Amino acid sequence: MMREKLSYDIMQLLDVVSPRGRFVRLEVNGEYRGLFVDVENPRTDFFAARFLDDRGSLYQAEDSKLEELTTSLDYVGPFEKKLREEEPFDDLSEFISALHGWSDTATQLPSDMDQQALLRYMTANVLISQSDHIHKNYLLYHDIETTGWWYVIPWDHDLTFGRYYDDDTGGLE
Repeated sequence: MMREKLSYDIMQLLDVVSPRGRFVRLEVNGEYRGLFVDVENPRTDFFAARFLDDRGSLYQAEDSKLEELTTSLDYVGPFEKKLREEEPFDDLSEFISALHGWSDTATQLPSDMDQQALLRYMTANVLISQSDHIHKNYLLYHDIETTGWWYVIPWDHDLTFGRYYDDDTGGLE
């Protein structure tokens, strides 16, 4: 439990748009049930608390390497849409295509992404040894209505600080 709480604390210290985590002691009818980590749910109140518009698209990476796929429908599965679910994945498809159009010699990311925010996110992932953030355990938020910017938001950080899932054994290491 310490891993997840500490990873979100570090994200907050580095000014990464991220959920807050806290420890909670659970009692049901006066009976102690244990200590748990309560992680803030990144939905509408989450965005308002961070001065972001809550009318954007929110995608949760399920199993994606941010590869460029043929149609926006192909992103259903690698991503799950959490806000504006009734709309197609067109904005995500366009964003990933823009990332793939970014050359090694370019000095900036596509203009719809805050470079400093992405660097802080990547730095935090190095510090917490989050090796699972490449294909899952993050959300992509598109602030459609105001700035047009994309944000990477960390999610599901129980496998950090040296703990990881081993595909070969099918278990945790």
